Amino acid sequence: MYIIYREDNKISEVYRNSLVHQGISPYWYILDDYCSFLIKIGGNPQNEQDRIAFIEKSARVYNKKINEWETIFRGTGGDLSIEGNTIYGFYEPSRVAVLDYLTQ
Repeated sequence: MYIIYREDNKISEVYRNSLVHQGISPYWYILDDYCSFLIKIGGNPQNEQDRIAFIEKSARVYNKKINEWETIFRGTGGDLSIEGNTIYGFYEPSRVAVLDYLTQ
């Protein structure tokens, strides 16, 4: 089993309402302290099938139409000199790319 925890209040209100309207939980979940993901509302963070978006080095969103993960942003792994923007799932440009893609 992996270590997973939820980040509260990290997604702005602009995105939150759109995500909830689409059935997506408006919270980032953190996996093993370096990946982040979004799940469907009521989903289980331990269940990979409940994940909507996943960020390791690259940001990916699950496309139900083709039943595949699509890479939407190639991350750099972050910048260690910027607090809170250090690695993979915490890389803010990757998170913004996911939120923009899901709320367009």
